[in-house]
Amino acid sequence: MVKSISRRFIPLLYVTLLLLPTTSFAEDTFKDKMSHLFSEIDVLPEYYFELDVPWFMNQKDSSMKAKYLVGAYLYFEGMILSWREQVFMGAFYMNNLGMGKQYEDIVFDPRDVGYALSPFLELRHDNLNIRFGLDHRCHHQVDRKTRPSIYWNRPFISVGSVNRPGNFHGYNHNPDLTGFFDRLSWEVSLGYYLTQFGNTRPSILSGGNNLKTGSHIIIRYAAYKNNFLLVTTGHKTHLDTDSNGEFFWSQRFDIEASVHKFRNGFSLYLDYVNEFPNTRPFHSKDQLIAFGTKFFF
Repeated sequence: MVKSISRRFIPLLYVTLLLLPTTSFAEDTFKDKMSHLFSEIDVLPEYYFELDVPWFMNQKDSSMKAKYLVGAYLYFEGMILSWREQVFMGAFYMNNLGMGKQYEDIVFDPRDVGYALSPFLELRHDNLNIRFGLDHRCHHQVDRKTRPSIYWNRPFISVGSVNRPGNFHGYNHNPDLTGFFDRLSWEVSLGYYLTQFGNTRPSILSGGNNLKTGSHIIIRYAAYKNNFLLVTTGHKTHLDTDSNGEFFWSQRFDIEASVHKFRNGFSLYLDYVNEFPNTRPFHSKDQLIAFGTKFFF
């Protein structure tokens, strides 16, 4: 009986002793891999905040004067997670308030309010950034109902320089700006306005417009920079098409001087918008000149 138990127990004990180091090594290897993986993930590695207050001029008619006098735009962009400083998951938020001039006791009349929320995934290479995202926007009137609310969901892909035009003029990640391409910032974006997605009701995806595609090209160049001053000039071409085959082409030209120290700073700018051959179906800024100031954090 004892011999029988021994014959069964000794081989089992031998196999167990052989497997113990292997099991322990496998557990340690898995823990090491997970630890190494999480050590390469950063939480909220970057953020960018901007407040923009423009004053509009050169309104071409009374309706433009009633709509555009002063604006207030709030921007926030944050990278929620990053992996190896190459893959970033983030989101962009914008809130804008438009105030027009009235010929009554109210001089600054809040007329329009808009929101934007855009989650995205960004891939960064040495000289190129690629971003995939969803642009969700909605535009509403304040205390009036002369048109329906306008909203959309637009998946997009954009390719651009490491110094993105959106924050290139606020603060710069490359303090030297020694070469032409260091001074140049650009972005190309292509998008499609969703009207159908699975079983989702079309009215949830889009409303108040019949837009089909949307794209833009942005170029910004740093003409001058010293220890605290950055002077840039920029151009944006925006093209929308709708389901009727119409297209809406707009161009914006601007010059901006920003005073910055570390991340914080402010700027003064002047820009001009031209739309042809058709003005935008809503929020047209054709021939408007804006003089404004921005604050960066």
